[in-house]
Amino acid sequence: MDKKIKLSICMIVKDEEKNLERCLSSLQLLNQRHDVELIIVDTGSTDKTIEIAQAYTENVFYHEWNGNFSDMRNISISYAKGEWLFIIDADEELQDPEKLSLLMDKKSLSDFNTVVIRVKNFVSSDQNIFIINKSERLFRNDGFCYQGSVHNQPRFKMPILFVTDIFLKHYGYNSEDKELMEKKFQRTSKLLLEELKKNPENIYYHFQLSRTYSMHGDYKEAYKEAKQAYELLSGNEINKKIQYLYVYHEYVRMSILLGRYEEAKKACTEGLEINPNYIDLQYYMGVIYEECGDKQSAFEARLIYLKLHKKFTEDRFDDKGLIELYKLDDNSKYEILFKVAHFYYDNKNFTKAEEFLKPVIDNEPKILLYTKILLDGKQFTGLREYYDSLTEGDKDKLVNLLEVHRKELDEQEKYELARAFIEGEGCYHQLNKIRTTPDEKVLFEAKSFLAEHDINNLPLFYAEVFSRIMEYPIFWQELKKLKSAIVRKVIKELVLLNHNHKVSLETLVSKMKIRHDDYQGNRIFICIIYVLLVMDLEKHGKENIEMEPELLRLFDKYLEYGIQYIKCFYQMDKFRLIYTTVENSEEQFFMLMYLYNQAMTSRNFKVALNYMREIVSVYPVMSPFLKNTANNLNGDII
Repeated sequence: MDKKIKLSICMIVKDEEKNLERCLSSLQLLNQRHDVELIIVDTGSTDKTIEIAQAYTENVFYHEWNGNFSDMRNISISYAKGEWLFIIDADEELQDPEKLSLLMDKKSLSDFNTVVIRVKNFVSSDQNIFIINKSERLFRNDGFCYQGSVHNQPRFKMPILFVTDIFLKHYGYNSEDKELMEKKFQRTSKLLLEELKKNPENIYYHFQLSRTYSMHGDYKEAYKEAKQAYELLSGNEINKKIQYLYVYHEYVRMSILLGRYEEAKKACTEGLEINPNYIDLQYYMGVIYEECGDKQSAFEARLIYLKLHKKFTEDRFDDKGLIELYKLDDNSKYEILFKVAHFYYDNKNFTKAEEFLKPVIDNEPKILLYTKILLDGKQFTGLREYYDSLTEGDKDKLVNLLEVHRKELDEQEKYELARAFIEGEGCYHQLNKIRTTPDEKVLFEAKSFLAEHDINNLPLFYAEVFSRIMEYPIFWQELKKLKSAIVRKVIKELVLLNHNHKVSLETLVSKMKIRHDDYQGNRIFICIIYVLLVMDLEKHGKENIEMEPELLRLFDKYLEYGIQYIKCFYQMDKFRLIYTTVENSEEQFFMLMYLYNQAMTSRNFKVALNYMREIVSVYPVMSPFLKNTANNLNGDII
């Protein structure tokens, strides 16, 4: 062995052109050292793997794949001249090369034979979601080797140095890469099943087969293998259970996926009795209690989880008995913080709810809950501060939520909320200025707003601007700028905001005169009247409408302006020929009513009856108003 070489980086590869560049690039800082060598053994690549490897090292060798991982590892090690071996795969990347380089230079390293580092296993493209496990990756090169044909296991020597701040990133678990996952499943499941035929009571192989089935989505098969591993382990002494503690996690996880909560709870409790620091089992205990309807116990389990998470991450606690941890990632922590915050919110403890929710990254569920917490706690200034901290897209989400829940506030609270949001130049700030401006000064603010913004393209709550200008001519002028569908939504929103607006609109319709050739005026009038009629139908029910003369008069106005409206852009003498081809059912209704009236004037009652039948079929929403008309024909068609 050449003692001048401190570290030999050993790899085995095959068809890894997608990954290899990323891996080797992460090793560059180490590979540039004079006392580090990079050894790559290719086992049969047909892509550009060898070409990429040769760009980083001259030590590229070829050995045909023999179906045994440990054999291949040991072949790569046989080329190593270094005092230490560092084992890495092509679908991994060294996150902290500078820290590993510093470790190589420490004198204290000579006191150890093996170094354990941490691996982040990414299960999707979202790098906030990962599984953390410990992995023996650095070994003194003094006869070290691997054994095991599937999951090659290192035959390492004590003592071991556990390092908590050097990480590998592993991309091989990415379940979004279906081709990769299928390839791994076929290869690994075949080898594991062969091994289990030779050794059917091997706990480790049952566990690994369960994980293999699980990653392939075969949860029933995964559950059976996990249960088999658990049952094989159950009869053993405590030291054996500590060694195979990860079996409890797999069995609990699969049991929960299949809804077997009592089994999961029993195994989870056993595992936590063996090691109370097992954060994954603590996480699942919360899930089990929640699924069983015990919210209080779920809440208490999650508080313990958060304490363990802090212990592992912030306090750098290292439990050497926990090899792999699924729930130490940020997403799991945020999920639990959110659930704890929601529990506090449900129990009206808004202060605690805010405390636990604050660290969670901003997303739609957080924005929703945080908005409700601050609104229910009447923290309107806090809401504005939270709004200011968000991205533009998230600000829009918060505003939409605010407007939904604003309706639950009393008038004084609505005013205080609006006051909190008047500072700024955006359209929402302008809306709140309008809301808080006295009547005698509001016209200027409303004009400015409407000059700058197109209500057609804004959320419906901006219709409130119209509520402040209903007594002014600008109200009518601005309605004419809107699409008909938007006009109807605006009118409905005004009526829902304040019943007095309905009275004002009815007065406007009864007093204002529209020229028969005023297309825009007739269009807006039928939009207004339509909304008033339909809202009364919904309120009183169809059976009582004919008893209210005011509504019947309003309906007559609807017909009058509607027929005037269609005369603006259709030729009257063509109605009979074209009405069946008109796509807008309301316009078709007005044409048919015109033809019906013509038939009645000509005393052609049979034709009139046919038109009435078509009218009811084409536009049933207005059928309650046609009962008296239909009765004159003695036709039972409504």
